[in-house]
Amino acid sequence: MVVWDPTRYLQFADVRARPFLDLIAQIPTNPLSVIDLGCGPGHLTKHLRARWPSAEILGIDDSAEMVDRAIRDNTDPHANYDAADVSQWTPHRPVDLMISNAMFQWVPDHLDVIDRLLGHLTDGGAFALQVPNNTDSPTHSVLADLAATEPYLGAFGDLRALPRLDAEMYLEFFADRGYHADAWETTYFHVLDGQDPVFDWMS
Repeated sequence: MVVWDPTRYLQFADVRARPFLDLIAQIPTNPLSVIDLGCGPGHLTKHLRARWPSAEILGIDDSAEMVDRAIRDNTDPHANYDAADVSQWTPHRPVDLMISNAMFQWVPDHLDVIDRLLGHLTDGGAFALQVPNNTDSPTHSVLADLAATEPYLGAFGDLRALPRLDAEMYLEFFADRGYHADAWETTYFHVLDGQDPVFDWMS
């Protein structure tokens, strides 16, 4: 089981928030209920609140460490957080907006999970997600090659490889289900500083 370190995760929080901000800027609805799937330590809630001041917000994450940090830092009386595995989780009532930032790449059979969750949207509700599509980048391919050799193979050989996820796949997925789909792909370039900045970023 993966144990997430909220402090480490927040090290590049502002830079890593950029895809999330680009995503919410394109959502045309005005939801009164928002579910943040994979909310992490709750650091993006402030952006949801700024975008939709009247919404009730619930953050879901399967990391107890992340949810504990979100609850501890929460100053929003209309935002709550709960620890749950999204692959099994179901909202208690229909939701106007489900949004997810950099989570579904970790979820096996994630399209099946999304398909199930779509049934819990209100009429006119929206589902928005952002996933990295960088499994072919050197940072990931070098790690995959290393994990496939001993002595690492014995420890990591049965780990699930992150899938390649592209905008066209999501466009077809949502369009086939009758949704108006807006899909795009963006490459973000980052200038990193420090003694071992790429490792620092990846970790």
